[in-house]
Amino acid sequence: MYIGIDCGTQGTKAIVLDSVQKKVIGAGYAKHELITQSNGRREQQPNWWIEALQQALQIALKQAKNSPHFSPNLVKGIGISGQQHGLVMLDKNDRPLYKAKLWCDTETATENDILIEKLGGQTAVFEKLGIICQTGYTASKLSWFRQNYPDKFANIRKIMLPHDYLNYWLTGKFCTEFGDASGSGYFDVVKREWKREVFKYLAPELNMDEVLPKLLSAEQKNRCD
Repeated sequence: MYIGIDCGTQGTKAIVLDSVQKKVIGAGYAKHELITQSNGRREQQPNWWIEALQQALQIALKQAKNSPHFSPNLVKGIGISGQQHGLVMLDKNDRPLYKAKLWCDTETATENDILIEKLGGQTAVFEKLGIICQTGYTASKLSWFRQNYPDKFANIRKIMLPHDYLNYWLTGKFCTEFGDASGSGYFDVVKREWKREVFKYLAPELNMDEVLPKLLSAEQKNRCD
């Protein structure tokens, strides 16, 4: 048995998979609210994802219990997928410092243009990162938050994506996956490592080695202690 969780923009889906029978024996869904403004703002409260995960999983497990093959003791693992690029920032007590700015947020377009210019233009950015930074990537959101909330910015202790936030809530492990990191705008996709030069420009007050998550491959297990 395996459980799958997908945290999308509009909602969270949960399934229970019977790997022996090769079929889904339970499925649940819970909707997310979306904070919007005409300036391109698209945000969500991180705790909404936790609440949606709990609701969707409860529905899926209730259905799964109707299967004669189901037992909680047979669940071997939980797989998490989720919306990319969103910015989640936690303080020293693991509380969100601000709402999560999502992948579809375009309020930070100006910050993205400035970032590309400061790094030497699109060609230079591509040489540094192996990608061209887009407005939807995490980097411009971090720059926007630094400019608009400098006091809160100084209190950042962890920076993560929506996918990482759910994993952190489930396991207590602060980590991310290479594929998700590639859309941050401060990750070198060729060397497969955080790009110190870019992050230092975005957040000179922060220690990259402390506030960014450990990098893992998608197939690596993230175990609870």
